Amino acid sequence: MNRLIARILAIVASVYWSVPILGGIFSREPFTLEGEILFVLVLAAILGFVVSWRHVKLGATVMILSAVALCVFAYITAGRSKLLAVLVSGVPFLISGVMLLISSIKPQNRRFTS
Repeated sequence: MNRLIARILAIVASVYWSVPILGGIFSREPFTLEGEILFVLVLAAILGFVVSWRHVKLGATVMILSAVALCVFAYITAGRSKLLAVLVSGVPFLISGVMLLISSIKPQNRRFTS
């Protein structure tokens, strides 16, 4: 169940971030350095999610590392509402990555014997 919730959260976060990323790619505006860094961090988090379908621990680790980097980047570049920027940008990937990592470590046999 943890894996399912983690994957749903990662899908929502990936779609949320894919829209502005694709908009930036297809617009005629050149990327700024800040936009390029954001693009790489979000792409790493999404790729970690995609990898997690085949290799859960590796994908979850990539998601966690890129989410932490995304949180730090959002905190540094945000104006007044730093906490909101961190919560919106990296935390969904961080929660999803941690949940996937926990679900890969925890034994899959969950039946209780009495």
